[in-house]
Amino acid sequence: MAITPRGFCMFHDKLGIQEKPVVVDKFNVQGFKSEVELFEYVWKTRTTCFVTGNSLKKYYGKDIWYSCFCHVLRKANGFYPEFKFYINNVVPTLPAVHELYDKGSLDKILAYEEKHNHSFQTLFELEEKLFYEYKREFPDKRRRLRPIIEEYRKAKNSQSV
Repeated sequence: MAITPRGFCMFHDKLGIQEKPVVVDKFNVQGFKSEVELFEYVWKTRTTCFVTGNSLKKYYGKDIWYSCFCHVLRKANGFYPEFKFYINNVVPTLPAVHELYDKGSLDKILAYEEKHNHSFQTLFELEEKLFYEYKREFPDKRRRLRPIIEEYRKAKNSQSV
């Protein structure tokens, strides 16, 4: 799906929706107006996959490039929308890694790791770190760590025994 410079899909951009006011706070210090701005900012310093270390440059300028940016804590309402523009909450990943991280089962993640000789461990550790940061900043919000983190940890511990 193509994203316009205003940060909307083509359909919503044509509706002429007014831009949302920019909220600058400790989680959007740079004052990003859209995810596109955030992704461009991340791209200036990090063009390799957080999990594999592979270059992402072949995706630049293509629609799939937007899938190279993974929100570690989900940005949707009901999850962690306050971290949507938080620079520490966005990491570049291969589109396949992003898809696995967001929607993959533990078995699929472990199979990917074995096949490609890469580990999701640092990504899950970052998720846990950001989760506890979120809990400190927003103690009234009831959120839980995704169960897959503990499942992953147990699976890795049992593999090393």
